[in-house]
Amino acid sequence: MSIPTKIKAVKSQPGEGLAIEEVSLSTSLAPYEVLLKNRAVGLNPTDWKHSIGMWGDAGFVVGCDGAGDVVAVGSEVKHVQVGDRVGAFLYGTQDESNGAFAEYARYNCSSVWKLPEGMSFAEAASFPVPFLTAVQKFVFPARPPLSVHCEIWHTPHGELQILIWGGSTAVGLHAIQLAHLSGQRVIAIASARNHEFLKSIGADVAIDYEAEDVVKQIRDSLDGLPLKRAIDTVCEKGSTHHVIDAIDPEGGYVTTTLPVDDETSSRRAQVKVEFVLDTPIKFAKVLPMPFIPEDNERAQAWNTHEQSTIGDGLVEGKGNKCGSTTQKLRVREGLEDVMEGVKIMKRGAYGEDKLFLF
Repeated sequence: MSIPTKIKAVKSQPGEGLAIEEVSLSTSLAPYEVLLKNRAVGLNPTDWKHSIGMWGDAGFVVGCDGAGDVVAVGSEVKHVQVGDRVGAFLYGTQDESNGAFAEYARYNCSSVWKLPEGMSFAEAASFPVPFLTAVQKFVFPARPPLSVHCEIWHTPHGELQILIWGGSTAVGLHAIQLAHLSGQRVIAIASARNHEFLKSIGADVAIDYEAEDVVKQIRDSLDGLPLKRAIDTVCEKGSTHHVIDAIDPEGGYVTTTLPVDDETSSRRAQVKVEFVLDTPIKFAKVLPMPFIPEDNERAQAWNTHEQSTIGDGLVEGKGNKCGSTTQKLRVREGLEDVMEGVKIMKRGAYGEDKLFLF
């Protein structure tokens, strides 16, 4: 395949704008980089926050999630090769010439996974950030051996149930399914309109996040079992406070998808609150995030050996043999629609669907 030297990409602009610009494409890859011709991209809240939102800065290519064809690999890349269909993610809106919302993009190989037969590029592009975030928040803190195979999926640390706040978010959807596959009893917090769907994918209990007595309802729903683990996928409007308060009096562990302030993290001495990433970055361009080598290794092992198993027996739109599924996909075409999708996300004008792919 002939690789161009110039490509089109969506870039952040002054005044919280977006535009399609021509950028240079470097084909000189670092040892662990993979170059993709993007066939589909998926949108995440981080995309608008880092481009036309509170963390925005002009002059950078936007986008994190992509799926496409491998056109070149670095010298140390072993698990994928040129011609493979893959999904991947990167930390978007950080580089003047590289990001997922472009015709081509460079990805670190630890985030790249080979697509199983039967998985479309559109479905694949909806997985990387939400699914690996769920894996990281649900699995990595417990540090167990990794495996997503239905037959041998296990319960981390022998936990019996887990609380997932924001069950209808992309991360929440995958976290519910992972927890259900592990045999855990799942308490999902989400809008009442989504309760039936969340129960269909593995939630045992669904509670409305708008309920005034939401913490009491959570505690009343425990069925006599301990609650020592929780994930907050929302991290706004006091959600993390509610999650911390719902944990057992003896304490437990809460993971979040955004950093929390010191007052929140110290709300209860018995409850450990943690937000970590497997890649050293300056989150929101101001907050240095710790690098955990073990988690980076786990991420690469997961994407090399486990991630593709989500496609075992996959029927597009109906899930895989384990019963796991992705969000409903709102599919559009072209970078123009990707830009519109970023604006839609900022307005909050979307529901349980995964926004625009091309």
